[in-house]
Amino acid sequence: MKRSLTTPLKLVLLYLVATNHTTAQVTITGQLPKDYPYEQLLYTDAGELELPRDYDTLSLEAQSFKLSIPADKIRAVTIGLPQEYTAQTVQYHTFYIQPGDQLQLDFQYASGTRELVMQVQGPNAAGYEAWAAFNRQYSPPIRYLQPFYDLQPTLPNLPDTIIAKIESILHPYDSLLRTGEIDTAFHAIVSAHFREQICQSLINRLYHGRWGASDEALTPQQKIKLAEQLNHYGRPAEASPFRDATFAFRRIDWLRYERLRALRAEQYGDLPDTTVEVNGQHFYIPAKYASALLESNDTLREFLLARYLHFSYSSLIGPEFDRTREPVLAYFKTIYPSSRYLQPLSAARNKNPVRYAEIVQESEPQPPPPHDQPWRTGIIDDIGRMNDFTFASQGVDLKLGKYYIDLWATWCQPCLQGFANNKAADSLLNANGYNRLYISIDDPDYHYLRWVETIERYQLNGRHVLAGKVLRKWIAEQFFGGGPVVLPRHLLLIDGQVVEPYAPGPTDLKALEEKLKGG
Repeated sequence: MKRSLTTPLKLVLLYLVATNHTTAQVTITGQLPKDYPYEQLLYTDAGELELPRDYDTLSLEAQSFKLSIPADKIRAVTIGLPQEYTAQTVQYHTFYIQPGDQLQLDFQYASGTRELVMQVQGPNAAGYEAWAAFNRQYSPPIRYLQPFYDLQPTLPNLPDTIIAKIESILHPYDSLLRTGEIDTAFHAIVSAHFREQICQSLINRLYHGRWGASDEALTPQQKIKLAEQLNHYGRPAEASPFRDATFAFRRIDWLRYERLRALRAEQYGDLPDTTVEVNGQHFYIPAKYASALLESNDTLREFLLARYLHFSYSSLIGPEFDRTREPVLAYFKTIYPSSRYLQPLSAARNKNPVRYAEIVQESEPQPPPPHDQPWRTGIIDDIGRMNDFTFASQGVDLKLGKYYIDLWATWCQPCLQGFANNKAADSLLNANGYNRLYISIDDPDYHYLRWVETIERYQLNGRHVLAGKVLRKWIAEQFFGGGPVVLPRHLLLIDGQVVEPYAPGPTDLKALEEKLKGG
């Protein structure tokens, strides 16, 4: 009888524990201005070791919202708010919330603008507001990374200088922790994010040969010493609480550095491809994937490979990328035949040719009417001679004078749409002493004729370069962290120096005028 009485009791207790475990929630409520013009927000709460997925939508009711998500441990929830007439078309906020926590957000327009400013009630409210203010000031991140890149690698006591600069960024969060306005978990996450991002970015630039004009003066041993000091400071002892998509790339960057050290290579570009044998089969693994193979934890290694493949199929559109990623996918299927990542990888792979066809076949915007040419127009390089911004040819010397550089491609619809404003933009540039230089990243082997036709069709007055392989790689490393080139992108170049890496495009003439007068 005793056993028959206690067994149901145990089942009831187990049920109650399970119920409590799965019904814990994190809740975010928010209010937007009454004249906020959108009906939906974006949000995502991808969990640990999950591949990125599309943002979900959250409908607004009377310009307010409520988001409740099950949670059995701290969750990272990101909310995206579309904005009108601002440099950043979507404003993103990430919250690190413990089970049972509730946050209340109130958004209002900053004085005289349509940019949203956030006030928070709930745990770590002051920290979220400080973080939002920082992002408004330093978005995109290059704005706070650039002062670090401007430091010369040969500067005496360079690590101490870098650490002091990072600590000055973190000072507001340290102050909030001391006054008890944020908790230690939030402080640790924010601190780790900044330390790791800045230090890893510097290591990447150091081994891409583009950190400071005199980094050639550092010996390989000095580079290793500097990188080790940055690694020691930028990698906290505790494990990251969020092993997500962003963590995956930081981890791959670290493994790439480990591979560089092991092979005694001097630049990341020197890292070789490799071949891996599995059950008698040989698989070609390009250098950019090979670093992930160094991960000793098999579960994490599976995630890193899947994340890199998913990124490639989702972001690098076109068959020219299949030569490097298809062998890696075959290798992945062989060693992880039952992987939970195979389905999302297959979906991203199948979408790639469809998206490529849409890009190629999509009807082009109508060209603008012809207008006066303020500068001499012509092609100055279509055979891959230009390698960087020291280029000089046919009356163009990028080391002298002012240039508004337009990075574009014939398949980039936002680029073509922006050309509708070229008449006013060209006049504004000319009035401020700037020449216009278009650099197309189209593949010369596939799009040469289309490139020439587009220049004529859209009356692109100015000088033109069709980027060769070396220049495309240099642009990706110099302005996109070695990742995919995201278009359109505009730069201001004065006497060979990039003075504004994120210049406004022709569609934002007011902001462009302010930048030009500032230069």
